[in-house]
Amino acid sequence: MRKWLIAVAIITFIIIVAFVGVSKVEAPEKNSNVTARNELVKKDIIDNTNINVKNKNIIENDLENNNLSKEDIEFDSDKMKVKAGYSSKYEKDETDRGNAGLDIVIKEGKPYLSTDITNEAYKLLFPKITKTIKEQEIIGFDKKVIEVKFAFIGNGDPVPIILFLMEDGTVEYIPSDKMLNNRKYESFGKIKELSNIVKFANVILSEVNEDGENLGGIVTIVAIDETGYSYDLSQIKQIEDVL
Repeated sequence: MRKWLIAVAIITFIIIVAFVGVSKVEAPEKNSNVTARNELVKKDIIDNTNINVKNKNIIENDLENNNLSKEDIEFDSDKMKVKAGYSSKYEKDETDRGNAGLDIVIKEGKPYLSTDITNEAYKLLFPKITKTIKEQEIIGFDKKVIEVKFAFIGNGDPVPIILFLMEDGTVEYIPSDKMLNNRKYESFGKIKELSNIVKFANVILSEVNEDGENLGGIVTIVAIDETGYSYDLSQIKQIEDVL
């Protein structure tokens, strides 16, 4: 009987030793699987982070390298380099104010002015100038003109300032009343603060109090550069001096 008990004890011991050995062998494999799974999760996180950073860099590079088209760039009131110094709010103005009877066409980079003296806005703004102008060349530009914009700045019926976007992204200007009254069809020069401009936008500038209440405002125009930053022309001294 005693021999039988000893034999059972020995067999039981061998089984226990064998089981522990197998556990010791399998444990590293289990840990290895956990480690591999953690590494995959870590790789996914890194890959997603790299994708986000890459997309962010692509957008920033597009802006810096001017890879965005003109149509991609819109007025953003949070991105302004020149704006009113008082508490204010800027909103895009969708109103089409036309050209006040001043028709300017561009031929091979040169602008030519014609007037429509029957235009109601023209008669209101220039009542004493009744002689029709036909394809008068406007001179004095450093570069070729690629776009013309009529800037209405102020309240009521402001006389437009004519803006000329040049091929190099600079902007030149002429106050239309001075041009017509003096019969001097020549650029007033470059607006010093503006460079790398790609488009213009009509906006409404409103003064607001600390509660955000609108205290009144004016219509104005902003020039937008290739990185999407805007410049309110009503706050630029060269323009203020001719308003």
